[in-house]
Amino acid sequence: MSLFLDTTNQMALRYVDSVNSIHRLRPDMERCDRIAADIAAHNLECRAFYHARNGLEIHIRHTDDDHVRAAVSAAAQAANMEPVYEPLKGRYLLVGTADQVPAPKNITIWSVE
Repeated sequence: MSLFLDTTNQMALRYVDSVNSIHRLRPDMERCDRIAADIAAHNLECRAFYHARNGLEIHIRHTDDDHVRAAVSAAAQAANMEPVYEPLKGRYLLVGTADQVPAPKNITIWSVE
């Protein structure tokens, strides 16, 4: 009987921890959703999500790299973030500017054809 109670308590603690983590991430997740909406406004198909290992991500389906670059730059500027293009990895990394307190979580933007 005590094994059952211990397991139940552990599961309840994990659930509470995960709910608390989601509440702490909510402002960053909402920022990520706004950036994805800004990118989608440039007629690009994109999806925002949170990955437990990689953090906040946006995936963009495209055919034109210049169109993606313009959309990402505009969305980053609207969110007061800096886009950093990583050509070897084929992705953009949005980082917060130095004047933001608390610093927002970085957002990885993957561009796939």
